[in-house]
Amino acid sequence: MQCGLRLRQLRGPARLSVTGEQPGGTLRALLRQTADHAADFYEALDERRVSVTAGVQEVRDVLGRPLPDEPMDASRVIAELVRDAEAGLLGSAGGRFFGWVVGGSVPAALAADWLTSAWDQNAAL
Repeated sequence: MQCGLRLRQLRGPARLSVTGEQPGGTLRALLRQTADHAADFYEALDERRVSVTAGVQEVRDVLGRPLPDEPMDASRVIAELVRDAEAGLLGSAGGRFFGWVVGGSVPAALAADWLTSAWDQNAAL
């Protein structure tokens, strides 16, 4: 079974191609969708629970379901990940969480992390 995304380099704006399909949406649209999900999470931290609503096994069962045999649209992959991970997410990035220190999710740190992922550089070079 083959899964995942394959990006093809095309002239002009970056186009996202899901394996086996013609280029559909733009990479920019997918990243905007993802940024919207992240912003929704971040903006709701003051109201968000600081504990999870599902146990570890329940979250594993939801996220560990069988992968589809056919490719999926990338925006659907992101939407399903957001939906399926929700019960296992806690508001640890917010100011009401005192369980442990995991680092900063302040806006500049979050944006810099996204850039390092997008640049995909080998730090050893």
